[in-house]
Amino acid sequence: MKTEYPAAPKKGTELVRKSCVILYLKGNAAKKELMNDLDNQAFSALFKDAFEKCFGHALAGPMSETESKQFYSKIFDQTGLVIGWKSLKNYSLFIHDGGTKSQNPTIATMDTLARYVLDAPYLSETERKKNESHYPFWFEYKEKFLRQPTSRIISIQHDPSAKQFPMVVKK
Repeated sequence: MKTEYPAAPKKGTELVRKSCVILYLKGNAAKKELMNDLDNQAFSALFKDAFEKCFGHALAGPMSETESKQFYSKIFDQTGLVIGWKSLKNYSLFIHDGGTKSQNPTIATMDTLARYVLDAPYLSETERKKNESHYPFWFEYKEKFLRQPTSRIISIQHDPSAKQFPMVVKK
C-alpha cells in the first residue's frame, strides 16, 4: 500500500490521538485529517468472525446468494435484527477484494453483526432503538479488536523530504 502523508499542522497546533484517528485541534474547531482504516479493519474482522460462526469455516471468497440468504437467516434467528442478504453478499465482495470497492456499513449493521458474534440477547429493532441506540456491541467488539496486538501494522514510514507526518502502513 502506498504511504500517504497528511499536511503538517501549523505551529502551535496541539496534536491529539483519539480513537485511532488523528485530529488537528485549533481552538474549538477540529479537523479530521485521516480516514479511519481501523474501522474498516475492525468491520472486516467482525464480518469474518460472524461468517465463521455461521458456517464453521473461514470466508474464502465472495459469498453465493444461497450462503448470504442462510447467513441472513441465522443472524435474524439469533439477534431478532435484520441485515439484508444482498448487503451481506456485497460486504463479502468488499472484504474479498481487499476494500477496493467502497462500502459503508451503518453502525446499526455493525452492531447487529457484533451482537451475533458476541451472543447478545434477542431483541426487536424497536427495543434496540429504545434501549440500545448507542450500539454498545459494535463498540465493545471494536474496542477488543483495537486492543489486540498490533500485528496488522507492518511499519510506520516517514519521508523526511516531505516534511509531513507519517501514516501507518498496513498489509
